Amino acid sequence: MVRRASLDYRDIADVVVHKSFDDVLLPLKIDRVYGTVPDGPVLYDLPVYERNDTIVFGSESTGLPTDIIQKLPARNRLRIPMMPSNRSLNLANAVAIIVYEMWRQLHYVGNKGI
Repeated sequence: MVRRASLDYRDIADVVVHKSFDDVLLPLKIDRVYGTVPDGPVLYDLPVYERNDTIVFGSESTGLPTDIIQKLPARNRLRIPMMPSNRSLNLANAVAIIVYEMWRQLHYVGNKGI
């Protein structure tokens, strides 16, 4: 599934498979790990993102599991605002919105045109 999802980016992707979410967190500073939650208390564009911050997305159908959400500080539980009558964004769109905000705040570092 990773091969299919990465398409033609495999050569620049560094994929690591962990046994558990706790293993993912081991080398990270928990205050620099963000998660997306439909009713999160913080709008996605409010944190001041730093290089090497981590963002965790859940599946489209169920979102992040409660046990993972509870490991994240409340100030790192992000939401993307939605109109009340709208359903939800698909995962790819949600990732694009937040990752581009992070990249914008980091002044598009790595962009060859800037």
